[in-house]
Amino acid sequence: MIETAPVAIQKFPYQPQAEVDEPTPVAILDIPCQPLAACPHEELPSLLQYSLVDSCFLLGTPGPLAKHIGGIYCIAISPNCRLIASGSDDWIIRVWDAETNCSWELTGHSNEVWAISFSPDGKKLVSGSYDNTVCIWDVKTGGVCQQFTGHTKCVYDVAFAPDGKHIASGSYDHTIRIWEVATGVNQKFQEDAKIWSVAFSPDGKQIISGSSIGAICIWDARTGISRSLSGCTKGVCCVAWSPDGMHIASGSMDHTVCIWDVKTGTSQITTGHTGYVWSLAFSPDSKYIVSGSDDKSVCIWDVRTGVMVSGPFIRHNGWVYNVAFSCDGQHVVSACTGGKVRAWKV
Repeated sequence: MIETAPVAIQKFPYQPQAEVDEPTPVAILDIPCQPLAACPHEELPSLLQYSLVDSCFLLGTPGPLAKHIGGIYCIAISPNCRLIASGSDDWIIRVWDAETNCSWELTGHSNEVWAISFSPDGKKLVSGSYDNTVCIWDVKTGGVCQQFTGHTKCVYDVAFAPDGKHIASGSYDHTIRIWEVATGVNQKFQEDAKIWSVAFSPDGKQIISGSSIGAICIWDARTGISRSLSGCTKGVCCVAWSPDGMHIASGSMDHTVCIWDVKTGTSQITTGHTGYVWSLAFSPDSKYIVSGSDDKSVCIWDVRTGVMVSGPFIRHNGWVYNVAFSCDGQHVVSACTGGKVRAWKV
């Protein structure tokens, strides 16, 4: 595509407000949904799940785990469900070990941390920052393994390839870069707008991107050849590919979650949020999508029907910038610009 002049970075202010109780959740798979922080500890089925919940709940509150001093823009759960990582506008990445309840900081960025992603083996973490860099961290030691430079604007999203050998990054400089983890060699794909989100297909052969002008593109990860999906009327804040490879989902500034059938190209649009949909994620079994919005709510959708099956949960005191499913599909974690991370049982 033709390269265009960079667009000025805009930061969207938020107005924290007092928390309100969420409505009674609807059951999913006949299991009652409720915020885990409100559950008695003895009702949780394992120590790992208890620790995961306790860690998440304490990220934004005083307690044995340190907290961020700014808004939380991104969260990630390691593939084995043991580690939780979060990135913030305090320039710091924090990692919690759910088995030991130990936590530590990853420091090295010189501006806000917008995106993080664990490697498939859980040993490394990649981050993207407002300082225009991509960093790869050794999770155990907290040290920086590599720092990749090349983007000329904020790196808004990052993703590890399923093989763990490549990383995709999307930037406000209108480019997507595919980096070789071992060497830092990268390939650049040019877009016509800010890239707000990137994700690999389960086989690693394709990349999906969402941009500020509402464009959703599917790229061949090797050649850079792309095709577009239509359906979004405004900027695409987030994209995701289902683990089974059958569906693609996007969240948009038009307040909708759009779900595409990869094989047929047909789509369905969900409604329920009243603000920008900043983040979404598929459940491990590919049957559900969780979404977070600047309306401060979290919703869960049925992929097949597009119906909201649980939510909206309204307990955050800021925009919900990131959501994630646990690896067992039993929990949802959400983070907001108000500095809170909450865990929900589904």
